[in-house]
Amino acid sequence: MNSFRERETTADPPAQLPLELYHKKAQADRLLEFFRAHRGEWIPLDRILSFRIAQYNTRISDLRKAGHVIENKTEWKGRSKHSWFRYTGERAA
Repeated sequence: MNSFRERETTADPPAQLPLELYHKKAQADRLLEFFRAHRGEWIPLDRILSFRIAQYNTRISDLRKAGHVIENKTEWKGRSKHSWFRYTGERAA
């Protein structure tokens, strides 16, 4: 049986999606799954950054464009800016 690393590197994205879109979709899906599991909770930015998604703000924007309601708030504590996000569901059609 192939090792995990070999299976990971040989897996191909679905033929209908370019590789770049495949990875973006996977990142947005991971975020959405996390947000749904924590619906209504304010999630600190450092928790979102733990997903290692370099352009997390773009993926959140993609989810918003797809109809998901994700709020954000920021606060200054001294010289530090702190950010949180909260998933509240999907917009009514």
